[in-house]
Amino acid sequence: MNPLTLPGPQFLAFYLAFATAVLLVLYFGRRLRESGPLPRIELKDPYLFACLGDGPAQVIRVATVGLADRGLLKLSGGTAETALLDAPGFGAPRIERKILDHFRGGASLSSAVQSRELLGAASTDYEHRLRSFGLLPDAATQGVRRFALGLALAALIGVGGAKVLYALSIGRSNVAFLIALIVVAAFVATRIWNPYRTRLGDDYLASVQSLFDSLRQRAASLRPGGNTRDLLWLTALFGVALLPSTAFPAIAYVWPRPAASGGSSSCSSCGSSSCGGGGGGGCGGCGS
Repeated sequence: MNPLTLPGPQFLAFYLAFATAVLLVLYFGRRLRESGPLPRIELKDPYLFACLGDGPAQVIRVATVGLADRGLLKLSGGTAETALLDAPGFGAPRIERKILDHFRGGASLSSAVQSRELLGAASTDYEHRLRSFGLLPDAATQGVRRFALGLALAALIGVGGAKVLYALSIGRSNVAFLIALIVVAAFVATRIWNPYRTRLGDDYLASVQSLFDSLRQRAASLRPGGNTRDLLWLTALFGVALLPSTAFPAIAYVWPRPAASGGSSSCSSCGSSSCGGGGGGGCGGCGS
């Protein structure tokens, strides 16, 4: 039977099932193609995993809070100024040096995350490396994603649009609900087709987070100036939800505030926030 000839309610049920199938194929097909064995990466640099979790902006947030904790940034409300440029071991990663340069002479804490220079440096230093491991989509993967999205949209809009034209051709004009369903299906497709990480990146992020669950459990014991490296890994892995903002005042200005609806902070959940390793440099990664 030609589905276009189905009565309105029956076609809506058919299209809902069809759209669900298309979206599931799009979602699971992408995840299946982008999965694979976990890479072995030394867990030495928290900024690499911060980038994996939430992109270059997260690298800047984590680094800024760490520099403030080490006393290399002097805080005054929502502003910061570079305090020391000759401290032992300061600014070893390039992003730290750039952040210290950014705050030379003073600037608002939030300005660092908006700096194109800092975002570009974090992207160059960390996103490129993550793509080489397959944890972020490279150009080839993005091309496949765009092709798959094009096919999905063609199917969703083609089938639904054909029914709309058929209904109009026989004098039926009650197609508003079907059009709305087509729009919703197309919107969902565009939302799920291009996540920041690959499936491999999701799996790797979860595996590293599980390695440092003990750090998460003792987050409340962290104090300013006590163990900056633990602070870096904790914020890179799990965001700032576990840290008291009164003890770490930079958090309130560097991390986005929670939405008014009362949801969790946009960067504080494990699934969407940055991922980091522990202080144990030289670990073999989590490929096993």
